[in-house]
Amino acid sequence: MLIREARWLGEQLQALDPREVYPLLNIGSSTHAFRTERQPWIDRHLFARARAAGHKVTHVDLKHADGVDVVADLEGRGAGEMLAREGCRGVLCTNMLEHVRDIDATCATLWSIVPPGGTLILSGPHRYPRHDDPIDNGFRPTPDELAIRFPDAQVIAGSVIKDHTFLRYMTLSFGRFFDEFPRLFTPFRNFPKWKESMRRWGYLHRRFAATGLVLRKRGP
Repeated sequence: MLIREARWLGEQLQALDPREVYPLLNIGSSTHAFRTERQPWIDRHLFARARAAGHKVTHVDLKHADGVDVVADLEGRGAGEMLAREGCRGVLCTNMLEHVRDIDATCATLWSIVPPGGTLILSGPHRYPRHDDPIDNGFRPTPDELAIRFPDAQVIAGSVIKDHTFLRYMTLSFGRFFDEFPRLFTPFRNFPKWKESMRRWGYLHRRFAATGLVLRKRGP
C-alpha cells in the first residue's frame, strides 16, 4: 500500500460514523509484520486509532500467519457467506482486486458481505507497475470504473491519490535501499523478483497513484 493511499483511507475511516464501519473486516490484510514493520503506515493510518477507540477489526487473508484472524479465499465457494457470519458493518479491501482471476465475481462477493447501511472501502493501484501475487490482471481503474461494479451503491468518496516516486520509497530506510539496489545486478538469484524490481525502477522519478473509493449499501 502506498503511503498517501493509507493516509487517504485513514481520513475516510475517521470521517465515517463508526456505527457504519465497525466491526470491520480487513480483507487481504497480509500479516501483522507487513502492516506494522514492512509498511508501518498501514497500521498507523488505518488501525491504530480504531484500536485505541476499542473498535473491532478482523484481519482476513489467504494464508495462516501471525496477525491473520480468519483465513479465507474470497474466490472460493462459500467465502462470502462465511465472512458475512462475522457480523461486520464495514469491509475494507485494499490492493487485492488486481490479483484475482474474476474481478466481477470478487466484487459481487465483497458486496454480499456488506450489510444494508454498511460501508465498503476499496483501494488499489491506478498507476503502478505489474506485481504478481500470484498474478496481476492489470486492473488499474479510476474511481468511476470501480464504482460501476457495485450496482445501486451510494458513493461517499472517491479519488485518484497521487503518491511518491520509487526513489522516495527507496530513501525511506537503508534496509529498503539495500534490498532493491543489489537486485539490479543479481537477476540470477530470483529472476521473477528481478523483473518485478526492474518495473519499479521505471518509476524512479514517476509518481505512483492509487484509486480510493468509499461506498455505502443502501438500507436501514
